[in-house]
Amino acid sequence: MKLNNYIDMWTINKDKYALFEITPNVYAIVDIETKSAVLIEDSNISEQVKKKMIDSGNRVIDKNWFNN
Repeated sequence: MKLNNYIDMWTINKDKYALFEITPNVYAIVDIETKSAVLIEDSNISEQVKKKMIDSGNRVIDKNWFNN
């Protein structure tokens, strides 16, 4: 897989995906609509996607979000 395969996560579908802050500066990607984790097997690509999401202003959530 390539980084461009995930471009929708920080562009046209930016409102569908968020970053769940597990610990300070450690994130997991979350599908907001389904409240489920998004797994990217390649850790290098995963980190690049997270950086793009942060740079693009995707929402960052914490554990309290799951209680809603």
